[in-house]
Amino acid sequence: MKILIVDDENLFRISIAKLLRNESYNVFESSTIKEAKEIIIKEEPDIVLLDVNLPDGTGIDLLEWAISGYPDILFIMLTAYGKIKDAINCVKKGAFNYLEKPIEAEEILINVKKAEEHIILKNELLMYKKRDKEDIEIIASSNKMQEVLRLAHTVATSEARTILLQGESGTGKDLIAKYIHLHSRRRDNPFLVLNCAAVPENLLESEIFGYEKGAFTDAKTQKKGLLELANDGTLFLDEIGELKINLQAKVLRFLEDGVFKRLGGLRDIQTDVMFISATNRDLKKEVEEKLFREDLYYRISIFPIYIPPLRERKEDILPLAKHFINLYNKKFNKKVLGLTKEAEISLLEYEWYGNVREIRNVIERTMILINKEYIDLEDLNLDKDKKSEAKREDYYSLEDMEIKLIKNALKYTNYNVSKAARVLKITRDKLRYKIKKYKINKEEI
Repeated sequence: MKILIVDDENLFRISIAKLLRNESYNVFESSTIKEAKEIIIKEEPDIVLLDVNLPDGTGIDLLEWAISGYPDILFIMLTAYGKIKDAINCVKKGAFNYLEKPIEAEEILINVKKAEEHIILKNELLMYKKRDKEDIEIIASSNKMQEVLRLAHTVATSEARTILLQGESGTGKDLIAKYIHLHSRRRDNPFLVLNCAAVPENLLESEIFGYEKGAFTDAKTQKKGLLELANDGTLFLDEIGELKINLQAKVLRFLEDGVFKRLGGLRDIQTDVMFISATNRDLKKEVEEKLFREDLYYRISIFPIYIPPLRERKEDILPLAKHFINLYNKKFNKKVLGLTKEAEISLLEYEWYGNVREIRNVIERTMILINKEYIDLEDLNLDKDKKSEAKREDYYSLEDMEIKLIKNALKYTNYNVSKAARVLKITRDKLRYKIKKYKINKEEI
């Protein structure tokens, strides 16, 4: 982060420069407008600490000059006592903030940190917007997937604010969420994603709602949550079934009233967000087992879309395989023309319990290794035992593996839940939830 200090008080400027360099900032100094312009043209600093009164003009002159040619620079105005009107005028013209002299070092540091956070946030949002506008390709040769896209387009062009995507892992719920966003009026605003299963329980609330400075021990500064950052855009909450009951209540309040509080905050914050959630669980069953709030379930499932597994829409298998071949031809600089007939038959017979994600992985692995024009049966290296529904019990699904790991940990610790949780590197509450979910009894261990 580059910072320019423009002030003709040498002792003040030098001391502030030293302070900022100690914080690992790249600092430049100037005592005149002329010199400051030269530095701005050459270095394009991120932040400028600018004194209002300078030997060859005013800080307002420099501000007006810079705003037209360097709109991304943040200016923090420094003004003498009794000159607040000048500083306020600068803010109206586009300055980020102003500070009144004499200024404490800590105050300068706090304001520089705020400006830095603002720049980082702005860059992130620009990145999100750029990424959001990238086109996506959804393979929908089957009638079932065409119906999914029809529903997705219908809800995208409506004023619906809550959508629930249901389906097995790997069916492409994230792509459908992105499709909805890109075909909605919110397409030019952020599309933010949070996988609830990938974030530790104790961090989920702060990720969604943000927090105020001092809300907890490590909260050194204020942080905006995804609901705030996604304002006028879309928040996609994947694996919503992972939310704890108390957090579910806070999400419900937002969906009903459109307001929330940051962690440790007292003020209600209002945002306009399209809220898309997804799950591979049977939420109705979770409601019956008191693991998911009934009122939240009905709130998020106002417009549900079910994405069928790949084995129920076999017409999509070969188009998907060809799509991924083309994708990895470009990525790996290969010239594979397609699949042999035997390879196509094998793909169609395979059950694809990992869905689109699995077929993508198979094609990617094959494309890395292959050095010929056509992919043959042996190149695919498919596990024949997975072809038949009758033999599905011969391998573990992700859920089966999780149950086995939990049972092994409980057996190893003589059913001591706290010790087992440490072995599995999850929280005790999380393990208790899993035990209840999978109905694991001590007698089974």
